[in-house]
Amino acid sequence: MFFLCSLLILSFALFVMSSTSQLVIQHFFDTYFVIQLRQMFLILAGISLVFSFLYYFTSTFLFSIQWSIMHFICFCCLLLNVWAYGFIERYYHVQADQINQVMQMERIQKIQQFFAGSFFILIFMQFSYLANLFAGLFYKRKRI
Repeated sequence: MFFLCSLLILSFALFVMSSTSQLVIQHFFDTYFVIQLRQMFLILAGISLVFSFLYYFTSTFLFSIQWSIMHFICFCCLLLNVWAYGFIERYYHVQADQINQVMQMERIQKIQQFFAGSFFILIFMQFSYLANLFAGLFYKRKRI
């Protein structure tokens, strides 16, 4: 699943994404992280490829297939989160010239806080693979 997902993400990053679209995350202390969306999707494709190899080589050691499915769903939600944030940000920056700037900036900040929070939660959920692996290794060692 992760291998097919990585191929899909890679093709999306190379053929669909504009090279000028950016992901801007505002931190709490007036610092901004600006990442090109194409680079972000290429990184996510690489991470998906790493997970596909990890699952291929460690499938016998994993504790539960349900945890693996949960991990894949969290990874897909992470992809959707990054894509939706880039789309919404681009939409609001186009609309920013037409609507009151102060009101627009408050909306953008609330949206950024929501997406940044969910992004970090979904990044944290990627550690479910390690929990699945360690639980499988511990449980099998205890059984033997």
